[in-house]
Amino acid sequence: MSAWPGYLFHDAQLSVVYIDWSAGTAYLHFVPNQAFPDQPHILEAHGLRHAECPRRHDWGPTASVLETSGPELASDDDSRLVISMQSGDSIVLVATEFVRAR
Repeated sequence: MSAWPGYLFHDAQLSVVYIDWSAGTAYLHFVPNQAFPDQPHILEAHGLRHAECPRRHDWGPTASVLETSGPELASDDDSRLVISMQSGDSIVLVATEFVRAR
């Protein structure tokens, strides 16, 4: 799986993080930034193995994305995606598949 350019979600607003535990799927809903209004609004992580979602706001409260890193191979079957927030928090997901949807 190839990595996405980090700017795709830059300045997008993260509005919802939803994990369907029984299905092993995470859904992250975004409000796109003005520069890239046609970018995906939903990120899906299928075959979810690991999720970290701190909300400490070390740099101050905001729901804006700074950049993304990955998805990149984490093991034979899993990939890792990191969403760095402008709050200083980093959301980390490890899953078998990541899908960008509208």
